[in-house]
Amino acid sequence: MSTDKNAQTPAQANEFAITDSSAVVSGLSGSNQIPAVHRTWILQQYRANNYAKARHTPSPLISPAVSFENLGNLHKNAQTKSAMVVQVDITYAGTRGNKSTYELHIMLDVDVPPAGSTQAPHIGWEVKLNGQRMGNGHDWLPVGEFKIGRPAPGSELFPFISFPFSRGAFEGVVGYLTPLETYPIAPEDKDFGNDGKVVAAGSFRRYKS
Repeated sequence: MSTDKNAQTPAQANEFAITDSSAVVSGLSGSNQIPAVHRTWILQQYRANNYAKARHTPSPLISPAVSFENLGNLHKNAQTKSAMVVQVDITYAGTRGNKSTYELHIMLDVDVPPAGSTQAPHIGWEVKLNGQRMGNGHDWLPVGEFKIGRPAPGSELFPFISFPFSRGAFEGVVGYLTPLETYPIAPEDKDFGNDGKVVAAGSFRRYKS
């Protein structure tokens, strides 16, 4: 499954990404894919945005506390200078009742392509099962809807981000180079007894403020 949708607002793009990626997970019902009881729990956790609460202990004078509300507000977090979260990765490592295993990976990101690109700003998503892509999509927005997003591939270490500022009568835009930081999301597991187990974990990536 691959989708390309035009969203009217960042919030709508965010919802499209979560809804469509959830639909892909719902369809992974083959005998060698994800058991029904696992899928139900995974989707409940994913849709409930329970992976928002990252256990990050800031280091004094080095890294600040990071506020990341939830996946449903990714579009807001990306554009908030105190957060600037532009990518979320969640991995579900499952063990079926017959002891065979699988790994489900879901990724959401906020992209702002560089000038000259044929792409527009968007929220992207991808679902992989055991390393194989099962679905992906782009939820497009008008140029200017996002100011902060992932840089083009190959330029990740040196993105350019601008923020408006006002100091007295002098107004302008400050641009600076900043790398992406990765923060772990606390793991959570669910034991289904004879039907196996799922361990969920992940990370989110943000620009260093």
